[in-house]
Amino acid sequence: GSMDNTIHLWNRKTGQQINILEGHSDRVTSVALDAAVVVSGSMDNTIRLWDRKTGQQINVLKGHSSGVLGVAMNDAMVVSGSMDNTIHLWNRKTGQQINILEGHSDRVTSVALDAAVVVSGSMDNTIRLWDRKSGQQVYVLEGHSDGVTAVAMDDTLVVSGSGDNTIRLWDRNTGQQINVLEGHSDGVTAVAMDDTLVVSGSGDNTIRLW
Repeated sequence: GSMDNTIHLWNRKTGQQINILEGHSDRVTSVALDAAVVVSGSMDNTIRLWDRKTGQQINVLKGHSSGVLGVAMNDAMVVSGSMDNTIHLWNRKTGQQINILEGHSDRVTSVALDAAVVVSGSMDNTIRLWDRKSGQQVYVLEGHSDGVTAVAMDDTLVVSGSGDNTIRLWDRNTGQQINVLEGHSDGVTAVAMDDTLVVSGSGDNTIRLW
């Protein structure tokens, strides 16, 4: 996703460009994909779903009152976080809005989800866990001293990256902080994880594996 308002699809092995997805009227801030669909969030306040094979736009999700900064999805749902401080849940098939999660006091920069929980990170320095079905807030994770710019999770952990240059690991079931990963000399802009590793990207021009 780019400041030129487009999403580009690339062949992972060859590096060749496969398609260009055009439709947003402002810069694209976030993308997610699976085997069938690409989802994009934009400063034009919309989320768009695209057929991954054909590049055709499937749906436009409208409801945010300001730019969309983070998107995530699973088989049934799309989740979006916005500069309007809210998280919106959408039915992936119909495009209908399911719920609005309110609680953050500043813009929501990043979101993640699974079958039970939605996780959001915000410039209010917190990470929040929400019950996906009820929309109720489960935990507020506090510890960062600057805005949270990235979140990821698995079955047991939540990982967050922040403008305070740290990555923090949290117990998903209790909300307790487990560890603080320090080493970056500038804000952390992206995090990802699997069963054994956490990966972080930073404004210090490095990617670190932990």
